[in-house]
Amino acid sequence: MERAVLAWALEMPIVTRCWSIAILAASVLVSTNLISDKDLSFVPIAIVKKHQYWRLFSSFFYFGEIDLYMLYQVYIITQHSCTIEQGFNSSADYLWYIFVNCFVLIIYSFLFNTNTWLSFALVASLMYVWSRQNPHEEIAIFGFLNIKATYYAFVIIAQALLWRGSISAAGLAGLVVGHILFYFEDVFSKLHNNIKILQPPWRWRTRPIPHVNPDEGAREGLLPEGAPEDPLVEQERLPN
Repeated sequence: MERAVLAWALEMPIVTRCWSIAILAASVLVSTNLISDKDLSFVPIAIVKKHQYWRLFSSFFYFGEIDLYMLYQVYIITQHSCTIEQGFNSSADYLWYIFVNCFVLIIYSFLFNTNTWLSFALVASLMYVWSRQNPHEEIAIFGFLNIKATYYAFVIIAQALLWRGSISAAGLAGLVVGHILFYFEDVFSKLHNNIKILQPPWRWRTRPIPHVNPDEGAREGLLPEGAPEDPLVEQERLPN
């Protein structure tokens, strides 16, 4: 059994694996009273005035003490975060994407001061963007109910309502932030010549010079008429 669990964990992409382990570790530490959940929550006053900077990231790893709801959240992360991470060019790109999500969520929470736990907001934001980018995918809820991915982020909010008895402000914040990121990642880039302002710094590079067909270039004044497409190819055609 232990080997099966270990093999399952090792199959996860590195970012998803580390995030899942951190969530489980935070829940175990709180459930065993080694630390208090109050020490992990997002409290702007404590961050600014008491310099408790760990709260900037600790609230992204805590979903509550070990119970069925927390385990279900881990299940969502391990299933869907794996899919999202595998869709990126590298795990480093996915880590940057999570960082951007967290950064915007932190700013949102500082401005409106409505969220104590940002973990659920991060999941909602990630799932909202993924569902908008893959609207025709089908997802099984509880293993038997299939829905279109475009509705899944809202289903997560509804599930939180059923589990906790109230609509989570963090979940709504995740939808707002997810919509903002989706706009800049997909809509804005399509309107502005495929410029992706949210891509990681190591992807910032000069766009390649487009290839110009010699006939079209001659008509547009970019190349003289009859200019060869490749001088090396033209040189090979010359008689020796």
